[in-house]
Amino acid sequence: MPAVVLCGCLRTVSLGSNDAGWDGGEADDAGFDARACSLDACPACSLACARTLTCLADGGMACGCVCTRTVALPGGTFTMGCEPSSPGCEPDEQPAREVTVFGFEMHRTEVTQADYQRCITDALVPCSQPSGEFDPAMRANEPVTNVTYVQASIYCASEGMQLPTESQWEYAARLDAGVYPWGDAPPDCDRAHFADCGATKPEPAGAHQLGASPAGILGLADNVREWTSDEYSPGNASVRGGAYDSMSAGLRSVSRAPYLKIRGAPNIGFRCVK
Repeated sequence: MPAVVLCGCLRTVSLGSNDAGWDGGEADDAGFDARACSLDACPACSLACARTLTCLADGGMACGCVCTRTVALPGGTFTMGCEPSSPGCEPDEQPAREVTVFGFEMHRTEVTQADYQRCITDALVPCSQPSGEFDPAMRANEPVTNVTYVQASIYCASEGMQLPTESQWEYAARLDAGVYPWGDAPPDCDRAHFADCGATKPEPAGAHQLGASPAGILGLADNVREWTSDEYSPGNASVRGGAYDSMSAGLRSVSRAPYLKIRGAPNIGFRCVK
C-alpha cells in the first residue's frame, strides 16, 4: 500500500501531461476536504518514475514524480537468441540458449547529447567530440551518435559504469520473453521510431513510452542502435537493437550486427550499465 501522510488536503489537484513524468490526469473539483493525503490521490507517473506527495501549509497537497536515470534489473536466467524455426531468425542470432546474468542497473534511455556535453566539459577524463551531428544546444535530448566504441566506453567510465554485454542488453529487452521489448505486438508508430514511420533522424530519447520494456527501459528497439562491450568479430563490436532507419524486423530484441570499433555512425548511440 502507498505511504499515507496525515494532513488536511485539497480534494482537487488538476494535472496535465508534462516533461516531469506525468501520464496526465485530473481529480474532481470538490474543494477542501480535511482527510488523509495519500499517494493514491496523485496521478500515475511514467514508467521508471515514482510518485511523491507533499502536504502544504494551506492544507493542500503537491504531487510530483521522481524519475530515476537508471533502472535496477534483478539477476536471472533467460533464453538468449532464437531458434532457426522462429520467424525472421538470422544465423547470427542462433542458437537459442539459456543464459544467466547477475543483477545490474541500466540507463533508462540512451545517453543524450546534453549528457555527453557534460562529459566533454566537466569529466576528470573528458570525452572527445563526436565526429558529426553534435549540437547539444539545439538537440540536447536526442541520443548522442557518431561516437566510436572507445568514446562510448570513456563516457560510461566517467559515470563509474561500462557498456552492457550482449547478454545484459538482451536480458533487459526480453524480461517477458517477448519478440520486442514491449511484447509480441508488431511494431507501430506509437511504440517505436523507425523507417516504416518515415523517420529520417533520431528523435529525443525516451519519446515512445508505449515501447518501454516491462522494467520501464525506453528505446531498446528503435531510434538508434547501441554499442555493447562484446566483440562480434575481429575489430568489430556487436551493436544491438534497431534504429530510425530500420525496418520492423530489425527491431526484434534478438537483432544484432557488427560495426567497426574505430568508427561512429549517425544511427548508433549507447547506454551504460553498472
